[in-house]
Amino acid sequence: MDQTIKLEIYEPAMCCASGVCGPSVDPELLRISSIVHARNHNHTQIARYNLKDHPMRFVQNPLVQKLLKEKGVAVLPLTLVGNTVLTEGSYPTNAQIEEALGLQSGQLKSDIQSIRPQKPKVKLSDLKVQPGNLKQKSLDQGGTRD
Repeated sequence: MDQTIKLEIYEPAMCCASGVCGPSVDPELLRISSIVHARNHNHTQIARYNLKDHPMRFVQNPLVQKLLKEKGVAVLPLTLVGNTVLTEGSYPTNAQIEEALGLQSGQLKSDIQSIRPQKPKVKLSDLKVQPGNLKQKSLDQGGTRD
């Protein structure tokens, strides 16, 4: 399995990368977080660098340094594929990510669904328990702790 990072996302300073902090949920951050988590769960191909948490990553990349000097923080989020700019000032679309990583159309959605916890598919009727028979004896009435 190829563990090479193929896509890097350089983000402005944020309190969290998930998109669920603060007064409102940022759907773009939530989408990107889900994609990164799903892809890295399957194959490590995407890295995210937050300016607040990973300042050395910004300093160590000459292209990122150059773009920040020329355009300022408005260039963030900045997405690179190797040493090529994929997007500036916005996150890439699912289609752009799929193309950059050589994935089939719809693969990201599939990846995300594959790591979501599945709801148990058990019905009371499957357990042969009737709702009226669910009375529990308290311990002081002779019930047992199982």
